[in-house]
Amino acid sequence: MTQHAALPETPPEHPLTRGDRVRVERIRRGWTQEDLARKAGLLTRTVSLFEQGKSVGRDKTLHKLSACLDIDPRELI
Repeated sequence: MTQHAALPETPPEHPLTRGDRVRVERIRRGWTQEDLARKAGLLTRTVSLFEQGKSVGRDKTLHKLSACLDIDPRELI
């Protein structure tokens, strides 16, 4: 089971990455990566790789994540 990660600390000169944005929104809701994956209809590995910046995500994946987290999809593109 994935543990809740700490919110990323970013100095003003380093804006959040797309993966950071998903992680922040997930943690704000108190969800694990497994929770988000289940709610979005994705694999946990997909969420993990996206949050780590190791996957850019397909359009379909980005839309599922943004809809589940109730954020503008353009924030993930």
